[in-house]
Amino acid sequence: MGSMWWKPSREGSADLRISRLELFHRKFETSMARELLEILNGLMSLASVFIYVYDTYLPVRQTARVMYFACSITFSIEYIAKLLAARDKLRYVFWSWSVIDAATIVYGFAYYEYDSLATALGFLRLLRVMQVIRLLKAVTLTALRASRRRASQPLQLELLRRGAELGITLGGVVFVAACVFYELEVGNQRDLQLHQAFYWSCVTIATIGYGDIVPRTAAGQLLFPLVIVVIILVLPRKISDLSEVMQNFSRFVRKKYRSPRLGRHVILTGCVTPGSARTFIREFFHPDRGYQDLDLVLLLPTDPPPELLVTLNHSRWERRLHYLHGSPYSAE
Repeated sequence: MGSMWWKPSREGSADLRISRLELFHRKFETSMARELLEILNGLMSLASVFIYVYDTYLPVRQTARVMYFACSITFSIEYIAKLLAARDKLRYVFWSWSVIDAATIVYGFAYYEYDSLATALGFLRLLRVMQVIRLLKAVTLTALRASRRRASQPLQLELLRRGAELGITLGGVVFVAACVFYELEVGNQRDLQLHQAFYWSCVTIATIGYGDIVPRTAAGQLLFPLVIVVIILVLPRKISDLSEVMQNFSRFVRKKYRSPRLGRHVILTGCVTPGSARTFIREFFHPDRGYQDLDLVLLLPTDPPPELLVTLNHSRWERRLHYLHGSPYSAE
């Protein structure tokens, strides 16, 4: 009898636990705490990369230890919170950005506890580059969030997203390749500086190859074909995706209108056919009964059909007639 009473209690506890996780997932996804945490970790990533670059010129080991340790703490908080909020936790753990976060966290704690070991072993030194990749993640998230706020239409959002991805990918490959080259070669080339590694990265990616700075270690020499392969596989695809969106992104979507004088224009919108638009335009700009001091703006949710383009390009009203691809329901 007692077991019969306890069984529903366990099931109820499980249901309560699931509902709490679901509630946490829904609240965390749209909460201000998540945005503040991402902003904080973005600033921490920027600070850690600054310390990393500064440390390559003027060693500040103690400052770097404290900085990496603090970053690992804030990154751990975000990692655990997003792991709890994830619906598929196993998939989140093996997600590429999550693996980078985990590696960054591990290196920060290891560097704080065993800084001599972390700087002596080459493969552990390479984990410092994870700070740079972590910054790229923060930049990517910030760019995507800004594009969502700026774009008023799905096509605009896609164009901004593709452009941001291309720019961040190119800058990320140059930055990461330079940092990896520096970490691999600084042991054999004591006079090597990080800006020289950036120079080598740019020259290599541009396939110029002056030969004034060359890798001397086997690992550094293997880095060259790896960078070329990444460039060949990744960049053409990003450029192709951006070009595809730009082909569908007409000049009417990009076009803007600003009245030279306040209130000196009329907006024509709604259910407008090429025939009705042509009749309205001719009457609006009629030399005897039309409006000679007003501009006319056609605001429609599609690009103009070919028969309407002929009317729009008429020399009599070309400068005073404007066509915008948009909607009056959109503030932008």
